[in-house]
Amino acid sequence: MDYSGYLLNHTQKLAIDLNDYHEKSKCITQKGDIYAIDPIPVLTETGDGSLNALWDGISADTTENLIGKWCGDLLQIVDKLPLDYNVINCCFAEVLSKMRYCYYTFGVDKENFLLMDTDGNRFKGAKLNIFLRRGPLCYIEVKKTEDRIAFHPVV
Repeated sequence: MDYSGYLLNHTQKLAIDLNDYHEKSKCITQKGDIYAIDPIPVLTETGDGSLNALWDGISADTTENLIGKWCGDLLQIVDKLPLDYNVINCCFAEVLSKMRYCYYTFGVDKENFLLMDTDGNRFKGAKLNIFLRRGPLCYIEVKKTEDRIAFHPVV
């Protein structure tokens, strides 16, 4: 999918900037493939299946409160944002793959905490319980051995 333009929700007069979504939601597999969770199935789901993708936790930017909130709404992808639509923040990022992406893209700071951007901001993540409630946000300490990179949450 080309992550440009806007995903419009005509029913609620809301929009998601698809480029912004993709940048916030980028992850990397163990094999090194970069991906992002497609937002439409998550926004329109009816059975809480997205919890399976987020089972290990989420990045602090993840908007789990939007899961299923666009179910039954009229959606469209357009190049230009209509004037009367509100752009909302949207991100769906599973914590392990997102941490891996951040590690290979931004690295760690001088105290070995995972960075989330080029400005030196530390990555934050959280666990979700079965009711989609977040646990405490944690920074991630990175410990590297010869054959493994381990991520350790620090409240």
